[in-house]
Amino acid sequence: ALFVKPEMQGLGIGGNLLEHARQQREQLTLNVYCDNQASVNFYRHKGAVIIGEQTCPYTGHKEYNMQLTSLNDLSTCTKKSFPPP
Repeated sequence: ALFVKPEMQGLGIGGNLLEHARQQREQLTLNVYCDNQASVNFYRHKGAVIIGEQTCPYTGHKEYNMQLTSLNDLSTCTKKSFPPP
């Protein structure tokens, strides 16, 4: 899980943490609540693609399954097309 306090957002902390994680793995898969548009936009801006949807078994919230690769060019990845949130 990656969380940054609201008052600390916009300072590059989340981006730095995500970049560190990307350097540790060739591929990251994450779940983001569909109604958390700020987080969905953040991950999409960083190159993540939506590969599926599900309902969180713990909260009942709908969430996107997103995937991020350490490669700069994501066009070589298999992507399932979903409408923009």
